Amino acid sequence: MCAPRTAIAKDPPAPESIKKERSGTFHPISLVDWLRFFVNTTYAWTKLPDYCSNPVNYQTHILAAPASGDHHADFVFPQGRFLVPAHVIDRVHSLVQTAFFVGITEYYAASLCLFRWSVTGQLPSSGCAATGGIETTHKDYGNAAGTRGLSAEELSLIAQVSRVDELVYGFGLDRLYRDARKAKFTLFRRA
Repeated sequence: MCAPRTAIAKDPPAPESIKKERSGTFHPISLVDWLRFFVNTTYAWTKLPDYCSNPVNYQTHILAAPASGDHHADFVFPQGRFLVPAHVIDRVHSLVQTAFFVGITEYYAASLCLFRWSVTGQLPSSGCAATGGIETTHKDYGNAAGTRGLSAEELSLIAQVSRVDELVYGFGLDRLYRDARKAKFTLFRRA
């Protein structure tokens, strides 16, 4: 029993999960219960239903996976997603540093501005600082995911399954800040 990403995120269920729910094979569970599947490294993730996503260091996993093949398969980290080899972290770091462009969701408007600068070599006439006034939140496009606070237990479990992802996020932030300096503007984040 596991819930797909759409059910965990409180979005409308995907058609596959609706079908499974109607047939009695899909059972939505809480975020805490879903994360608990993955904090125990001895649990056989391959025995979970096909529609269940493994959140452990998910971004790192996607970035480390070969361009061809199944990006969701755990073969990328044969010893499990908690044990990411140093050479893989180095490869992901290199990828983030050499990618054409790196954007960060929490800096979405500034990332769009930086993307424009990356493609055209020019900033908007008003400068990127003006992008801080652009509304780019979940609420702007009808997603209420950001309205629900997370409990201390949920935050703790998320931290446990995303330790390497936090490092990779730092790689992305570093790259974004360096690109912003090259474009001669200061990044800031709306509270």
